[in-house]
Amino acid sequence: MTETYEWADHRIFAAAATPDGKSLLFDANQASLFALDRATQEVLDRWRSRNAIALHEAPASDREVLAALCDAQVLVPSAWRTRSAPSPIDPAGVPLASTPPNPVAPSGG
Repeated sequence: MTETYEWADHRIFAAAATPDGKSLLFDANQASLFALDRATQEVLDRWRSRNAIALHEAPASDREVLAALCDAQVLVPSAWRTRSAPSPIDPAGVPLASTPPNPVAPSGG
């Protein structure tokens, strides 16, 4: 059986509009920030839309980058991902009037 990987919770922030600007990848689970070179960004663009990735299916040039993303735990084994049960209460159905106010402490002065 071939192990598959899934994307961990992450965000990509686009590169600055400069010739040497790099995109940033924020890994929410690890609270890590990575600068992405152009080659890594291109691999992410090609593979990011897939829900599950089997590394052996990737071309060798992409596999090296995907393996590094596994090491950084941006790609994690599918078995690690837990599926949350749906909430028994739809938050949209809770009237706002039923939530307690958030008191603001007066500022001293």
